Amino acid sequence: MLLETIYEFVFNDDIDNKVLVQNSYALATFVAIYVMFVTWVGPALMKNRKPFDLQKILISYNLAQMAVNGVLVYQLLQFGYEIWDDRCMVQQSSRYPYIVKCSKKLMWYTYLVKLADSLDTVFFVLRKKNNQISFLHVFHHVVVWVLNHSYLKYIQIGYYLLVTVAINNFVHVIMYFYYALAAIGPSMRKYLWWKKYLTLLQMIQFLVILTYISIGFITGCEKLGAEEIAMATFLGLLVILFMNFYRKSFKKHVE
Repeated sequence: MLLETIYEFVFNDDIDNKVLVQNSYALATFVAIYVMFVTWVGPALMKNRKPFDLQKILISYNLAQMAVNGVLVYQLLQFGYEIWDDRCMVQQSSRYPYIVKCSKKLMWYTYLVKLADSLDTVFFVLRKKNNQISFLHVFHHVVVWVLNHSYLKYIQIGYYLLVTVAINNFVHVIMYFYYALAAIGPSMRKYLWWKKYLTLLQMIQFLVILTYISIGFITGCEKLGAEEIAMATFLGLLVILFMNFYRKSFKKHVE
C-alpha cells in the first residue's frame, strides 16, 4: 500500500494538483525545517555524539543521484530535440498543451530530485562536517528549490526552461560522480585533483544559462516576464557567490 501511494505521488500526471506544487506553504515548511535542522537542531543533537560512519550510504546515495540525473538529462535532450522547431514562442505553438504536459512532468521529476539533494547536508550534520555547511551551500539548495517550484506553479513553459534544467542536471551528474569517488575514502584522493574545476563548471553553467536565456529574450524568441527576471537575478547572484567561494577556497593554488 505504501509503495502504491509513493508511486502515485511521484508518477501521477496531474502535476498542477500535487501538494508540493499547488501549496507554496508545503515548500516553505520544508525549507524552514531544512534550514533549522542543518544550522541549529542537527549540530546541537550531534554535539556530544560521535560522527556516524555513512560511507556505504554516501556511495549509494551519490551513485543513485548520478543515475537519476543522467536519466533526466537524456529525457530532457530527447524532448528538447522533439520540439526544436517550436522553441521560439512556445506559447503560440499548436502543440503547446502537449509541450506543457511533457515539460511539467520532466520538471516535476527534477523538482523531487532537487529536494532529495537536501540529504547531502543532513549527511554533513550526521558526520559532524559542519564546516561544509556554508551559507552558499544552504542558499544554493533553497534557491534551486524555489526556482523549480516557480517553474511548475507560476512560469509559462518556455524552451529556455528545458535548456536550464538539462544543463543543471548534467552538471549534477558530474558533481555526484565526484562525491561518489570522494566517499570511497583516502585511497581515491589522488584522483580528485579536479575539485576546483568542478566549482568552475558550476559557475560556467550559470553563465551559459544566463547567456542563452538573455539571447532568447533579446531576440524576442522567448517571452520575458517578472518571473523570468527574478530567475535571472537569482542565477546572477549564484554566480557571484560561487566566484567568491572559488576565490577563497582555491586562492592558494593561484598565488
